[in-house]
Amino acid sequence: MYAAYGGVFIVLSVLWGWKIDKTVPDHDDITLTTPTALLQLWLIGRSVGIGFASQPASAIALSDVPPAELARGSSFYNVMRQVASAFATSFLATYVKDQAGPHFAHLAEQTTPSSPLYAYVRDAIGLAVMQGR
Repeated sequence: MYAAYGGVFIVLSVLWGWKIDKTVPDHDDITLTTPTALLQLWLIGRSVGIGFASQPASAIALSDVPPAELARGSSFYNVMRQVASAFATSFLATYVKDQAGPHFAHLAEQTTPSSPLYAYVRDAIGLAVMQGR
């Protein structure tokens, strides 16, 4: 039941952006000018969906384990969950690192002194220097 709620929250977070914000979900949705509040809203929706989906997954995984073996089954489930999370994190970190070069090259060829991105980056760096960062 809760897994269905998790799926509903994930789908609703996509539909919110699509219908309310009038933006079609795309890989280019996050830009340098995306408001922090919008990013936080996306993360909250994702977290609520994951929260509703993870508890039923745990209950289903341990439903056939005999009561005498429940402690060991729970430990094994948690170890496997952590190992899978570590592999997924390392895969995504490698993917992001591999994509940084082409994205940087694309950004460098798009950034000229007359482009809005150049002005944005120049102003952001100037503000950071003034604040001592």
